[in-house]
Amino acid sequence: MAFKVQPPWLLLRFIAILLASTVATVFAAAAPPSPATVPFDDNYVALYGADGYHLVNQGTQISITMDKSSGAAFYSKLAYGSGFFRMRVKVPAGYTAGVVTAYFLGSEPMGNVRDEVDFEFLGDKDDKPITLQTNIFVNGIGGREERFHLWFVYPTKPMLARGCVWDGSDWATDFGKTKVNWTRGPFTGEFQGFAIGDECASAAGEDTAAKCGSPDLWWNGDGYRSLTAAQKAAYEGVRRNLTYNYCDHKSKRKPECRITECSGHISIYVGTIKTTPPWLLVHFIAICMLLPRQASVFVVAPPPATVFDDNYMAAYGGDGYHLVNQGTQISITMDRNSGAAFNSKLTYGSGFFHMRIKVPDGYTAGVVTAYYLASEPARDVQDEVDFEFLGDKDGKPITLQTNVFVNGDGDREQRLRLWFDPAADFHDYSILWNPFLLVMFVDETPVRVLRNLTSLGPEFAFPTKPMKARGSVWDGSDWATDGGRSKVDWGRGPFTAGFQGFAVDACDAGDAAAKCGSPDLWWNGDGYRRLTAAQQAAYEGVKRNMTYDYCTDKSRKKPVPAECSVTEAV
Repeated sequence: MAFKVQPPWLLLRFIAILLASTVATVFAAAAPPSPATVPFDDNYVALYGADGYHLVNQGTQISITMDKSSGAAFYSKLAYGSGFFRMRVKVPAGYTAGVVTAYFLGSEPMGNVRDEVDFEFLGDKDDKPITLQTNIFVNGIGGREERFHLWFVYPTKPMLARGCVWDGSDWATDFGKTKVNWTRGPFTGEFQGFAIGDECASAAGEDTAAKCGSPDLWWNGDGYRSLTAAQKAAYEGVRRNLTYNYCDHKSKRKPECRITECSGHISIYVGTIKTTPPWLLVHFIAICMLLPRQASVFVVAPPPATVFDDNYMAAYGGDGYHLVNQGTQISITMDRNSGAAFNSKLTYGSGFFHMRIKVPDGYTAGVVTAYYLASEPARDVQDEVDFEFLGDKDGKPITLQTNVFVNGDGDREQRLRLWFDPAADFHDYSILWNPFLLVMFVDETPVRVLRNLTSLGPEFAFPTKPMKARGSVWDGSDWATDGGRSKVDWGRGPFTAGFQGFAVDACDAGDAAAKCGSPDLWWNGDGYRRLTAAQQAAYEGVKRNMTYDYCTDKSRKKPVPAECSVTEAV
């Protein structure tokens, strides 16, 4: 997304975490609280250009200005060895070629041996988007620039949090060809949010690694050492906006370029775009910059564990299913005699449906494992929303197929390669279905989105019939693998899938008093009617794994459904 700095303000909020331990577990902890309104003088001091900075709003905001005489800068009073760093920033507007606004961490001395973590906003000519450049220095060695058009080796030395506006005419815009135009100045950047309460300050002579690397500090805990699958997908989506990457520059390649992102070096994540107030929100976390969960972000948590018999019952193949772990897990098996299936006891009109699934492993050509919603009768006139795992031959990855039926009309298949092996362990598969939106999630990453556009005309379809939640393992030899050429090998059976997580958070359509479209139901609320910017980025990243999309299949005999002509951004 092109990013123009024009009035009204866009606010940038920066969040940084420096972790002092190895990447290991999944980052799933709750986000820290937003910083309180704290005066500048509590934690920061002017560094240079003091005539160019002005405190406003009782000291809770600072405006720093660069003119022909000088730039301006400030820094924190303390140096820190790890922490979570935040700043709200509004960069200069209009013609800003050559102007650099920065928020960064930097050790002292700031010369040839420094550690540094940078956000640098590179100004540009009128109507040109400002570029965000990030960079990392370790022992004075930088050259790790990545540049983004905004849509919306590991530092260890104690660092001060810093901000500045300065003249980068020799490199910032068009690689130095476009300079600062002083007749368009002065250029003023503004900063808010000076709280520093969740960091580890380091005094001279202290053992920083021992103190600031302590796992007792929340940002060093197990929950902050790796990306979730959703965050990884979002990061991959954001990288499509990358306009420069030092790893692609052969003369600048560093050792970390030889390994994948988030396996031990620092990466960049650009997070949620806010629209009210009109500020851009950017989240930065070092050691794989992460997007923390916030109350304003659309994140669906899995329902609590419950037993199978509470909400589900066997549909067929009763001899092929077995309850384990006191009923909190069911194993259903397909053999030569029969497949197996179960369904919910109730029929639902909207809700959030969740299941943890481990599909059969090994040679599974022709075997289909499904978790889906379907109305009754389940053929010819049904509404249906499908997760279908299509087995394959040894050594071939299992394919996830999703499909949506409305009044018996399906043929809306999408197929993708998952970023993990669904037969190796249990993973989360969820469906959010409300009057506005249908979203299918894999481990909190959206993999299928369908908006309800029926108000635009009868050509648009959306499932509205009451549906039951269902699971099954069945023989799809006639189509599932290699277009039906690879069949089930019964000599390799039986084929067993595991299901867990039988809670259902949904509206009982059989309850006459229930209003399944009511905004009082949490899944129908304002926060669940569109994807967040982060989720949209994750979704765009996931689509790069898609191997088939009905919207782009030119061999279809049926007309392309109307929803394919509408942008998928929600």
